[in-house]
Amino acid sequence: MQRHRTVQEFRGKIYLIGILLFLFVVNAVAQFEEGALVKGNKDAVYLISNGKACWIPSESILKVLGHEIKMVIQITDKEMIQIQKSQLLLGGSSESNLSAIVNRKE
Repeated sequence: MQRHRTVQEFRGKIYLIGILLFLFVVNAVAQFEEGALVKGNKDAVYLISNGKACWIPSESILKVLGHEIKMVIQITDKEMIQIQKSQLLLGGSSESNLSAIVNRKE
């Protein structure tokens, strides 16, 4: 009877560790909402799109995309490193019809 209880306790702990690990991984991947603007300690600003960080090359492009510099979330360089990077492709004949498309390498 004692051995049966010990096995159940062990399974319970393994189950709990599994849940905590899952929650940690989910948090690491989805810590920023789609469309969020983030920056580490450097001046570079990134737009989160499809879970990837796309570099915004200038404040004027940031404005064309409908964002303001005050919307940028300051994060640590450690957090910035954890986000997969992607390219921001710009298309359009003028700034008024500029569109942003994420170049996904899948």
